Amino acid sequence: MNAKTIGGAVAVAVLTVVAWFGWLGWDTEKDVDAAGNITGPYHAWQVVGCGVTLLAILVAAILLRVNAAVTAVVLTLAFTIVWTWDAARHDDSGLFAVGALLVFVGLAASSAIAAAVTRSLARSRPA
Repeated sequence: MNAKTIGGAVAVAVLTVVAWFGWLGWDTEKDVDAAGNITGPYHAWQVVGCGVTLLAILVAAILLRVNAAVTAVVLTLAFTIVWTWDAARHDDSGLFAVGALLVFVGLAASSAIAAAVTRSLARSRPA
């Protein structure tokens, strides 16, 4: 790996962790509605905002010529690690591991697809 790829990977990892913290990391309280149902800690707007931010990070990195596969892998691993670390700290049931697996699989699939589409569109545009 060359210095540009390593630098790009580090930047993607840092920006991914910042995105997690900015959108999700600060919200740790669950909500209880009138019927006693527990939801959260995240609201839909937070998850959507985080997803859009992650997509922007991925697209920007690829357009700046960071390898698409490296970008998708680093983004997926950085987000999954920080999400899992936080979930494990707040979960006494052990179910965070199931959530971590779902986060990993969903993010791996979506970032791979987004990276492939972005790379394809970037290659097909005129110079």
